[in-house]
Amino acid sequence: MRKFWSLVAIGSVFLAASTADAQYQQGGCLTESPPVNNGPGYPMTAPPPGRTFCAPPGGTIIEDQNGVLVCSVGQCMEDARGQALCAREPGGSVIVDRNGTIKCVGGCVKPNRQLCRVPQR
Repeated sequence: MRKFWSLVAIGSVFLAASTADAQYQQGGCLTESPPVNNGPGYPMTAPPPGRTFCAPPGGTIIEDQNGVLVCSVGQCMEDARGQALCAREPGGSVIVDRNGTIKCVGGCVKPNRQLCRVPQR
């Protein structure tokens, strides 16, 4: 019986680890959706697969107002106009104060494409 509970405990640890890993990968990477313009009179086709980009460790990846994937080393939040501001420090947090102003750890910066990572095999 003791061996059974040891196996249950080990299985629970592996399940929790694999679940946490899957959630990070899902939230940390996005794939572009390139527009498809077949032109008038041409049949609709599936869009070609877009490139995948990932946020840096502890960072954020979002789609900007133009549909471009951009990244930051810290947390990001959109203001009332839909423009994202992000914490300048790696893993830094963002809040909105009672006046509706976004405040960031280490100061706020706009996210940019150069901070995104391309996954490798």
